[in-house]
Amino acid sequence: MQKQEVKRNEKKIFEPTAGAVHADDPAAGHGAGAAPIQSGLTQGAIFSAAANGLGTSYATGATVTMPASAPLYAIWEDIPPIVTTGTISGTVTDGINPVSGATVSLTASGSVYSAITGTDGSYSIANVPAGTGYTVTAGKSGYNSGNITNVAVTANIITSGINIALTTAPADDSSGYTPARTITVTESGSNLFSGSKGGIQAQANMGNAFSDSVEVKVTNADEGSFGLSSGSEVYPFDISLYRRGTNTKLQPREGYAVTISLPVPDELLDRKEQISVVHKSEGGRVTTLASRLEQKNHVWYLIFEATDFSPYALVVSNTVPGNEPADVPAGVPYYLDADGSQVFIGFAANSKYIAPSGVTVLFMENSQSFTDVSGHWAEEYINFVAEREIFAGTGPNTFSPETGMTRAMFATVVGRLYERSYGEIKSSAIHSFNDCDYADYYGKYVDWCAENGIIEGVGASQFAPGRAITREEMAAILYRFTDFLGALPGDAASELHYPDSASISGWAQRAALYCQTTGIISGRSGGLFAPQETASRAEVAAIVQRLVEMVMK
Repeated sequence: MQKQEVKRNEKKIFEPTAGAVHADDPAAGHGAGAAPIQSGLTQGAIFSAAANGLGTSYATGATVTMPASAPLYAIWEDIPPIVTTGTISGTVTDGINPVSGATVSLTASGSVYSAITGTDGSYSIANVPAGTGYTVTAGKSGYNSGNITNVAVTANIITSGINIALTTAPADDSSGYTPARTITVTESGSNLFSGSKGGIQAQANMGNAFSDSVEVKVTNADEGSFGLSSGSEVYPFDISLYRRGTNTKLQPREGYAVTISLPVPDELLDRKEQISVVHKSEGGRVTTLASRLEQKNHVWYLIFEATDFSPYALVVSNTVPGNEPADVPAGVPYYLDADGSQVFIGFAANSKYIAPSGVTVLFMENSQSFTDVSGHWAEEYINFVAEREIFAGTGPNTFSPETGMTRAMFATVVGRLYERSYGEIKSSAIHSFNDCDYADYYGKYVDWCAENGIIEGVGASQFAPGRAITREEMAAILYRFTDFLGALPGDAASELHYPDSASISGWAQRAALYCQTTGIISGRSGGLFAPQETASRAEVAAIVQRLVEMVMK
């Protein structure tokens, strides 16, 4: 128990010059020339003739002869009130992991004392009346409540280690599916799932993934720029997480996911094996998520892990069979923009394409004739990029295949490839580099690539747009771009095998592994990666075709 501090007080009550004074009447003013300084002291006070309050004391009623130099003091003690409350603390877990947002409480003298656990599952309840035999209870939606009995609270003491373990509440599958544990799902207008026999469910490790009670809303959504194959059907919807009872959107903490189970719409049941789940991030990245089909009580569900919440879509793939070439439209896909101009789709290969939403896709032949590419090793690749107008010629009939590619040119190729499939890239008001002419052809593409982490500068806010791009710089940009698209392969090599691997810069090592695994950038003579050498227009044409075919495979 803490020692109570006692405060010693003193007041000068009488300043005599000489003579006698009664100790029980300090304000009487006896003594020649004396005048009272303080009156109204209670009888029983102890009087001292020493200036520091620690000299001779006199009992009440005593007659004191005071020297002229000795003022009279009254001394008393302030004793603080006795502390009658204490504190308890501890943690709440699910047996392994902390449980945040749990309510911990106890009742004492008819009053309830409580606290909410933090992200680490800890709590502290202060000002609990001292006593014994208390029961401390913890509870949270989705868990069976737990308690600790016979807890003693000692005055002015923190009693720690009052730890409580909760168990998961059993799921109620009477409706044919396992409902969301601790997450309320509100389907408020999704036409896609409104007629389904089963319900939508969302499950997560709530204690770690969120600090708040969560509700999920599944609603209709405008068709976004989702990945489409030729003849595919797209069914968009929106999944959003909210702090329960508010309009505040939430995202799970990094490293945690929410398991979403969607009943397969009745109209798609006969093609359920062809359904994939596609997600579009705020930055425009379109990703096909890993999903599985599972039947519960005669209802088919599509189950996937969600770590980010913004528009989704079910995509039913209707790939044209390869043995029926008559069904494959001739030429390359394109659409008309707002002013009626033809826009050839960048990501288009193997009878598949990715097109912006809301456009009508058409097909036409768009062959180009260059006098300087006939018989060139890259002739096929050059025709591929030229037909899609990803590259333009350097003259009416020339491509200049051996001309070098600058950093600005390569950023333009990446940006143009993206916008022809996903939608227009607009100029930014915020620029990352101070050595770029943002009114030039490459300006908006450099901005877009920088904003999305696809390109980096060369230091001190410099991009060096006119410098020839090196092969390792190109590899790094391609790696980041593919990652942005959500199309990185899952089986990348773990070790570089180029004879000159040691000369590849550390920041480009991962990108070089990606290129080695996919074959997007082939080695030069002797299998060399040649990281610091520059790339020609012909080499970049080959790289672009391989990238498109990899994404569209």
